Amino acid sequence: RTISSSTGGGIASSLQGALRMGQSHRATSATAVHGRSSRSHLVMTLFLTTRDAITGAHLRSGKLSLVDLAGSERLKRSEAVGERLKEAQHINRSLSALADVISAKERRVAHVPYRNSKLTHLLQDALGGQEQCRTVVIVALPPTRRNINDSLHSLQFSSRLTALTLPTVVSRRSLPGLHPEPFNLT
Repeated sequence: RTISSSTGGGIASSLQGALRMGQSHRATSATAVHGRSSRSHLVMTLFLTTRDAITGAHLRSGKLSLVDLAGSERLKRSEAVGERLKEAQHINRSLSALADVISAKERRVAHVPYRNSKLTHLLQDALGGQEQCRTVVIVALPPTRRNINDSLHSLQFSSRLTALTLPTVVSRRSLPGLHPEPFNLT
């Protein structure tokens, strides 16, 4: 889907529509722990390009990944069975793969297992892969004593994620003879 300043309603309206479309693909269901529990992660990637208003020349490109992770679940507490159980196991497996990537980055090992899950593969650049980027983590926590252990675990996990040092990448513009390719907005 292409969004531009010439789109009816402007960029803000178009972005809201794109976010609504992404959210509509989100799977949710009730469990014993939550009345409306995320049954999938939501990864929405926006490729952004700025152009000179007069000449149309490409100025800058960027990538914005909006990620809403489904929370890990203690299978015993959630009382998940059947399809809900399979979903919880997939969620937990992908979060474990994310933890493995964080651990590998913290230990500065040569091989970082980005390809161990679709989630980590999609987020490779945000986790310190090939591109220069910034990562912002927002954690939503339930305000109940009953969930204190899960809340602490979520805060520790997000702290580890934001502590990753990302590599400095030389801009392609600064290299002689190389010009950045514009991103396709689809």
